[in-house]
Amino acid sequence: STLAPWLAYISAADFFMETYPDAHLMYVFPVQNMTVLLVGSLLHMKYGERWGLTPRILGPQLALMVALLGVPLVNLLGVAQPLALKLTLAAQFLGACFVVIYQSASYGAAATLGPSVTNALEQGKGFGGLFLILMRMGCKALLPATKEGLARSTNAFFLLSNGLVLASAVLWLLLLRDPRARARIEAYESARLQGNLQG
Repeated sequence: STLAPWLAYISAADFFMETYPDAHLMYVFPVQNMTVLLVGSLLHMKYGERWGLTPRILGPQLALMVALLGVPLVNLLGVAQPLALKLTLAAQFLGACFVVIYQSASYGAAATLGPSVTNALEQGKGFGGLFLILMRMGCKALLPATKEGLARSTNAFFLLSNGLVLASAVLWLLLLRDPRARARIEAYESARLQGNLQG
């Protein structure tokens, strides 16, 4: 689900170019996203260990779900430009912020749980990315190729993208119920707390 916000915005390029033709969002989104990922990763490396894995995974995922509602809400409420553009950019920025936290934490958890979990995480990203692209294609195919249909398909797509994020949160909670995984994560949390106390 770490790909959800990125692919949601990039896959809906036709909607954003139609709605904001002079904003060059297909250039703005990547610059904003990659800048947040770079700066956020550096900050997470320095300060991330102050919080446990579960808060760093579940908290940002839930916040991301709220951020992904930004585009559908702007559309459904009929927010006028230029406020609509500012809200869209803010939603994408916040989504990137939340992703950088739980993506880094997810890889930290995978490293704690072993190579097979790291491999599964990468495979999950691949399947998730493919699923998002197919969802976008399905949403567009089911609705008319009009301006209104494009907005409705984009709304549906962003709402469905939230389902992928929710599924990831549920999978994390299920993983914590596995005794072996829980034991490794508890050992990590104990070492993390000890390191923070010593630091």
